[in-house]
Amino acid sequence: MIERLANLLRGEYDLEVEISQEGWGAGYDPLSISLTEMWARGELKDVPNVAKVPTGVVINAPEVGKEEAKALAICRHQIELLLGTDLYLWRQGQREFFKFGYNPSSFVALFSALEYLRAIQKLSQSHPESHEILIKHLEQTLKNIKVIYPHHEFVASILQNKTHGTFLRKDIESSLENYLNSSPEEAFELIFENFLSPYLKKLDESMELSQVLLLQKQAKEELSSARSGRIMTDLLKRLPKELQQALETEKEISQELKLKILKSIKTAPEWMRDYLKQMTQIEILEEDVKFFAPFLPKMLETEIEHRGFLAFIIKSWQAQSAKGQRGGAKSASTYLETMRPIRHYVDSLRKKLLSIMPEDEELFGGRFYLGKRLDYHSLSFEIPIKRGKIYQKRVKPSPARMAFRLLLDISSSMKKEDKLKTALRASLLFCEVLESLKMNFAFDVFNEEVLSLKEFEDNYERVLSKILRLASLPSGATNLEKAVRYSHENLRTFCLKTSQRGLLVVFSDGEPTRGAKSEELKSIIQDLKAIMPIVAFGVGKGPVEFYFEKTGINLKTINELPLAFGRLIENQIRRLLVYQQ
Repeated sequence: MIERLANLLRGEYDLEVEISQEGWGAGYDPLSISLTEMWARGELKDVPNVAKVPTGVVINAPEVGKEEAKALAICRHQIELLLGTDLYLWRQGQREFFKFGYNPSSFVALFSALEYLRAIQKLSQSHPESHEILIKHLEQTLKNIKVIYPHHEFVASILQNKTHGTFLRKDIESSLENYLNSSPEEAFELIFENFLSPYLKKLDESMELSQVLLLQKQAKEELSSARSGRIMTDLLKRLPKELQQALETEKEISQELKLKILKSIKTAPEWMRDYLKQMTQIEILEEDVKFFAPFLPKMLETEIEHRGFLAFIIKSWQAQSAKGQRGGAKSASTYLETMRPIRHYVDSLRKKLLSIMPEDEELFGGRFYLGKRLDYHSLSFEIPIKRGKIYQKRVKPSPARMAFRLLLDISSSMKKEDKLKTALRASLLFCEVLESLKMNFAFDVFNEEVLSLKEFEDNYERVLSKILRLASLPSGATNLEKAVRYSHENLRTFCLKTSQRGLLVVFSDGEPTRGAKSEELKSIIQDLKAIMPIVAFGVGKGPVEFYFEKTGINLKTINELPLAFGRLIENQIRRLLVYQQ
């Protein structure tokens, strides 16, 4: 039955389908993985359809059961949910909620349920026999969910509309019908037009209730060690005795009791109320994750990021199918083809960089006020200028820590005359050298917008596929001013936090069509260079040397890069000795 099910789904959806005993999964074409990741992170809204469609899916056999009709309905529903939802919108909605001051997870609680229903609606139209099976499956799912907060009750009531066959909430009847029959983009807009106001009202009630429930757990000594502490204890003791007793004895919090406790909380110091709100945010986040877990696309792995954002983990297709193998082989061959003309430059450029790396100034450590370690010969010189180095011992200088940020132009003009191909190889050469030296570096690309392919903490191996696919990214105008400002500021911030010295390296044809131009752009770049150095490599005949002056040079071929590197970066790195971040 399982193999027959897999064959049926392969033909129906034109996807590779594998059956597993260990869980759900989905994988994408390795050559499109960088675009798919940026789409899922909300960095790119419009990407080619090939980046949105997985190469293959993995079905969790134990969960779908042994009944063929039920298994087929559940698998179809999960595939429809995977193919029909726009991952960009998941991220965008979370950002909007975060701007409103709410947990991003609370948007997911609503959106995941609505998308779950929309997949059922679509499948019910194409396969009517699946409708009753999926509704019963939803009923069972709802029975297993513990609903505590008002905003979860709101979402559960929407789901129950489908399970009961009639609308229990007349106020959302038309809105829900419009949502279920709309495209992903139209449905997303309907959330903020028709669902947002009543949902946020319920969410505010949830945040108030959560404060009371936290205090109740503290009163009953049931609060986790991560929440419990001196502040929670002090806050509880500030409540009137009768309210403390009620929290200890009452099983359920009535509306009247809740209002009394909230009123009493307002008399506490502001810093204590802020602490309680923070604990409330964490509590609601954890309950949101428990609530929406059954409604997420099971084939996509997820994780909760900083500040409660839900992230989808995108993976390449690693199955043993011919299609998966061709994709992996092509990715490897593309890398080898790109590296072949520049591989012999990697070692020479690495040695060059090592030879010119700056060292910190001579350091001094410890203090010696008496004894033979005092430098009496320096006494007459050190004391008048108040340096006082006679009281300290000298420490051998060590190599200075450096950070690089690469900025690559991928605009339309770069796709002419093989300029982008040359710039890609130059960027890859630089990345290989920095990676071999274990040096910190980040990588940005730009046209009229700026995208970060790699931050300093990211693994370089994950960037390789993104670099190889840069030529397929959407073209656009050139906003050199915006890109240089963005990368320069990010590099400067990183260097300030880590006490490192930084250098921005730009690859571009230097022909801006957006933002500042001519003398205005030249002046902006000179001002930024005064804060932190910038070097630029022009590709082809362009005005790079005009905008960046002595720290800019044009390359005709990749062979010129090592020599150009020696002429530009060596001078800049040596000057970094006097830079104080």
